[in-house]
Amino acid sequence: MEKFWNVLGIDKTKDEDLIKSAYREKLVNVNPEDDPEGFKELRKAYEDAIIHIQELKKEQTFIEFDDLDDVGKWMKKVEEIYFNFPDRVSTNKWKELLDDDICVALDTVGIAQEKLLAFFMDNYYLPHKVWTLIDERFDITDDREKLYEKFPKNFIDFVCNSIIYEDFLDFYLFEGPEFGEYDDYIRHYFKVKDMLDYNDLDGIEKEIEIMKNNAIYHPYEDVEVVRHYLKLGKDKYAEEIIIELGNKYPDCDYITLYVAEASFQLNEISRAKKYYEKLIEKIPTHYSAKLGLGRCFLAEKEYLEAKEWFIDMLYVYSGDQNALNEMMRANEYLMESYKEQLDENPDDFETLVELGWCFYQNHRFDDTINLLEDSNIPEDKKPLYNNLMGRTYLSVNNYEKAYPLLLAWVDDLEKIEDDGSEDAEKRLRNFGYSYYTIAIALSNLKEQSEENFKEVLNYLEKAIQNEKVENNKLLYMNYKAQTFLKYENNEECIDICDEIISKASDYYPAYLCRQEAYYNMERYQDVIDDYYNAVNIEPGYYMPYLLAIKTFHLFGKYEDCLDIIQRAEDNDINNEEIKLYKIKALRQTLETIGEVKEQAYKLVLDLKDDHVKNNYDEEFYLDILYTEADVCVAMYEFEDALNAINEAVKLTQNIEFVFYKGYIHHELEEYHEAISIFTELDKEYPNDEKVIYRLASAHEGKGNLDEAIAYYNKLLDINPERTEAYSSIASMLEEKAQYATGDEERNYYNEALKYRDKLIEMKETGYNYLSKGLTLSRLGRTEEGIDNYLKSIELDSANPFPYNNLGFNYHNLGEYEKALEYYLKSMECLDYEETHLPFNNIAKTYRVLEQYDKAEEYLKKGLERFPNKDVFYESLRSLYIIMGKYDEGIKICSKHMENVENADINKIKRRKGDLYKLKGDLSKAKSSYKDAICKGKNNTEVYLDLGDLYLYQNKYMKALHYYKKALKDVDKTDYENLYEIYLNMGMSYKFLGFKKEDYFKKSIEYYIKDIGDEKEFFTDTGYIPARLYGITRAYIYMGDIEKAEYYIAEMDKYKKCKGCPYGKCYEKFALVGMLAEAKGDIEEALKNYNIVLEYEPECLDVCIAVKRLASKE
Repeated sequence: MEKFWNVLGIDKTKDEDLIKSAYREKLVNVNPEDDPEGFKELRKAYEDAIIHIQELKKEQTFIEFDDLDDVGKWMKKVEEIYFNFPDRVSTNKWKELLDDDICVALDTVGIAQEKLLAFFMDNYYLPHKVWTLIDERFDITDDREKLYEKFPKNFIDFVCNSIIYEDFLDFYLFEGPEFGEYDDYIRHYFKVKDMLDYNDLDGIEKEIEIMKNNAIYHPYEDVEVVRHYLKLGKDKYAEEIIIELGNKYPDCDYITLYVAEASFQLNEISRAKKYYEKLIEKIPTHYSAKLGLGRCFLAEKEYLEAKEWFIDMLYVYSGDQNALNEMMRANEYLMESYKEQLDENPDDFETLVELGWCFYQNHRFDDTINLLEDSNIPEDKKPLYNNLMGRTYLSVNNYEKAYPLLLAWVDDLEKIEDDGSEDAEKRLRNFGYSYYTIAIALSNLKEQSEENFKEVLNYLEKAIQNEKVENNKLLYMNYKAQTFLKYENNEECIDICDEIISKASDYYPAYLCRQEAYYNMERYQDVIDDYYNAVNIEPGYYMPYLLAIKTFHLFGKYEDCLDIIQRAEDNDINNEEIKLYKIKALRQTLETIGEVKEQAYKLVLDLKDDHVKNNYDEEFYLDILYTEADVCVAMYEFEDALNAINEAVKLTQNIEFVFYKGYIHHELEEYHEAISIFTELDKEYPNDEKVIYRLASAHEGKGNLDEAIAYYNKLLDINPERTEAYSSIASMLEEKAQYATGDEERNYYNEALKYRDKLIEMKETGYNYLSKGLTLSRLGRTEEGIDNYLKSIELDSANPFPYNNLGFNYHNLGEYEKALEYYLKSMECLDYEETHLPFNNIAKTYRVLEQYDKAEEYLKKGLERFPNKDVFYESLRSLYIIMGKYDEGIKICSKHMENVENADINKIKRRKGDLYKLKGDLSKAKSSYKDAICKGKNNTEVYLDLGDLYLYQNKYMKALHYYKKALKDVDKTDYENLYEIYLNMGMSYKFLGFKKEDYFKKSIEYYIKDIGDEKEFFTDTGYIPARLYGITRAYIYMGDIEKAEYYIAEMDKYKKCKGCPYGKCYEKFALVGMLAEAKGDIEEALKNYNIVLEYEPECLDVCIAVKRLASKE
C-alpha cells in the first residue's frame, strides 16, 4: 500500500471526503511552526492521495470550486493570488480582492470567511500586513470563540497570532520565480532553524543542502548557515558570510543581530558592540541586543559597567534569568575586587555595602548578614544599610528584622528630592518596590485581621502609584489580588486580576489567582475557562490543572478529569493531588473489576508508598487511605477496604471516615457492627440524614424490620422528600405481610399501599405505579392492579415489567390470550432491562392452554438468554413430565447441575430421582435420592422422597423407616414438612391395616399452624384451592368424609390459584377421586385419577391410589 495512506491513517479509498476528513483529524495534532517536518509529511500525503484519485494539478487544494458559484469564483482568485508570490505579498492585490462584494454582502460574507479559512488551513504563509487586512474585513480575532467550533483550535490560534504579532520572517526579502514552491521552502527553512535552535544537528548538512539548492533564496538561510559553521568551528567561513550579509542588508534587524552574535562568538568584541549598539539605537527595547551588549562589557572586563547594565535590564525585564545570570557573573569578579579593597581599608563602608550588594544579588544572603549585621554604620550611610539589610532579611523570611529597616528605607526615599539627576532617578526608581516589600513583611508578620489587611492594601496601593515600570506594577497588583484572596475577598481579587489581564493578556500569575477565586466562589465555568487561559501561556505548573480537575470531579465529569490529567502528564506535571484525582476518576470510569485492580488499585498503592517515603502529610495521607478504601469497594474487596479505613480511623475520628467504616461493615453484611457505628454517630450528630438513613438500612439488612421502619420514618420527619425511605418502608411492610396471615397480612399490605400512594403523590413515575400495582395484586385487588400497570406503561412504555405483570394478572383472570399478548410485549422491551420472567410466565400460560410445544419453545428461548437461571431448568423438567419426556427431563437436570453456578445440586438429584421413578426405573430413582443425602446437613426432604418412593411401591414398612428418619431430622418449626411426614406416616400405617388417626390429626394440626389458623383458608390470597387440598386429603385419609365433602364444595367457590400452570385444577380432581374411592366408587375414582395424571403425573396420592387399585384388580 502507498505510504501516504499510512500517514493519513486510512485504508486505500476513492472517497475524497474520507481523505479530507482523515487529513483534518491528523492536522489538529500538527502545528506547522512546532513540527514543520511532520506538517510537511502530512500535507504531502494528503496531496498525493488527492492526486492519486483525481489526477489534480500540482497546486490544487482540497476545496472544490463551482464555476457557477460567485464565492467559488472569488476563491479561485484567492488561489491565483496566493500561488503567485509577488501577488501574495502585495497588500494592494489583497485590498482589491477583499473589497469584492462577496466580502461585504450579508448573505456571502460568512461563507467567504469560512472558505478562506479552510483554504488557509493548507496555505498559511502570509505577511503580517496581509493578515491584518484579512482581519479588518472578516473580524477573525473578534470571532475567535465561534471559529473554534468550526476549525481546529490550534489553527485559529495560529491565525490570530499571525494577525496580532509581527512576522519573524521578512517576506519582502525573498528572491525567486513567481510560481516557486515558497511554502515548501519556508517549511524547510524553519526545520533547519529549529534543528539549530535545539542543537539537533543529526542530518543538518543534508537539510541545508536541500534548502540552498532551491531556486528560491532568502538571506536568513545564510544566517542559519553561519550559525551552523560557528557550531562546527568553521569561524573563517562564518565570518565571510556574516560580514557580507551585514553590508548587503544593513537595515535587516535579524541579520544585524546575527552579525553581532557571530562577531561576539568570533571574539570580535568591538565589532559585536557596534552592531548591538546599532540595533539598540533603532529598537531601544531589543532584548537580545541589550543582553549581547552587556556580555560585551563582561568580555572587556568592564565588570561594574556590565553589572549596572544588567541591573538596568532587570529593572525593565523583571526576573529575567539571562540578565540575572550575567549580573551574577559580573558580581563574582567584583566581589574579589571589593574584598581586596577591604583588606587594604577595612573601614571603607561604601565598599563594604557594595560587597554586601554583590552577596545579596547572588543570593548569598547569610554572607550579607554576616558581613553587615554587626558593623558600625555611619549616620550618612544608614539609607544604604536600611535598603540592603531590609531586603536581605525579607529574602530569608526574617520579617521582624526586615520590617523596621524597610520602613526606614521608605522614609529615606521619601526625603529624596527628584532633581532630575541620574543618581536621584536610580534611587527613586525603587520607590514603588520599597512599599511592596513593606506589604510583604506586614502580610507575614502580623496576624490576619481587618486592620492588618487595610494596612497591607495601603502599602500596595502606594507601591502601584509610585511604580514606573509596567511589569513591576503588574507584580504589585497581583500581590494585591493574592491579599484579597488570602482574606477571602474573592470578588475584589477577581476585579484586580481582570484589570491586570486587561493590561497584559498573557500575565500568567493573574490567571492563577483569578482561577482560585472563581473556585472559591463556585463559579465553575470560569474556573475551566481560566484553566485553558493559564495552560496556553504556561503549561508546566500544576495548579490550573488541579482546580479544573477538582471542578469536573465535583460534577461527576470523570472523563473530563482524565483528559486534563493526561494533558498535565504530557507536560511532565508531577503532583500528588493530581495523581490522587486520577485514581478517583479511574475508580468511577473503569468498567471491570480487573481494570480497577490493574490501574486504580495499583496507582493508589504506589502513591501511598511514595507519600510515606517522601513528604508525609497526615491530611493528605488520610485522603489516600479513603481513596484506597473506595477503590477496594469498587473491586468488591470489602475486607481490604475495611483495613484501609481502619488505618484512617486510628488517625482521625472525622465523621466522613467513621461513616465510611460503617458503610463497609454494612456491605460486608456485618450489620451489628454497622448499627453500632451509626448509633454512636447518631448520638454525636443527631438528625443527620446520612447517618439515620444508614441506620435504617443496616437494621433492614439485619432483618430488624420494626427498627428499620422507625428510622426511615424518623428520616422522613427530617426530610419528607426522601423517596427511598417511602419505598423501603413499603417493601418491608410487604415483607412482614408475607410472614403474617389474615387481617394482619392485609393490614401490612394496606399500610404499604399508603407509602406507595405517597411516592406517586410526590412523583408519578412508571416504577411507582408498577410497585403499587404489585401491592394491589397481593391484596387480591387484581383490577386495580391492572389499572396501575397500564398507568406505569403510559409513563414508561419501554419497561418490560408492567407488561409481564399484566400478563400474569390476565392469566389469573383466565384471559389467556390477553396474557400472551402482554408477555410478548414484555419480551420486546428487554433491551431496556433484562428479565427472565416473561419467558417462564408465557410458558405457564401455554401449559394451561395445553400447547406444550409452545411452552417448551419459550422456556428454551429463556434458557438460551439466561443460561444461569434455575427456573428454566425446573420448568422444563416439570413440562417434560407432563409431556411424558422423562429422558429429556433427566438430561435437563444434568445440564442444570453443569451450567448453573451455586445450583442446589442435592435438590436437582432429588428431582432427577422423581423422573426415574415416573419412568419406572426405581433402582436409579433410589440411587439418585440416596446420592442427595448430605452428611452433617438437614436431609428431611430427601428422607421424605425415599419414603414416598417406597410408599409408591407399596413397601409401607420401608416407607415408615424413612418417614421416621425425616421426623427425627426435621426442624420443629418446619410445619410444612411436619404436615407431610405425619400425613404420609398415617397413610403407611393405614395401608398396613393399622388405624392411626393421631397421625392425621397431627398433620392437620401442623397444616393449620403453617397457614395460621383454619379461618385463614378462606382469606382471599389467591391460593385457597391449594390450601384446601392439603387439609382435605388429610380428612379423607382420616375417614372424616363430612369434613372432606365440605371443603371440596368450598373449592368450587374460588378461581384457580395465582399463576397456576395447569389447564384444570388437578387437586380438585384428585380429592374427588380420593373421596369416591373412600366411598367405594372405584370407577368414579379412576376417572378422576386419570384426569389428574394427565396434568400432574407426579401427584403422589393419585400415583399410589392408581397403583394400589391396579394391584387389587
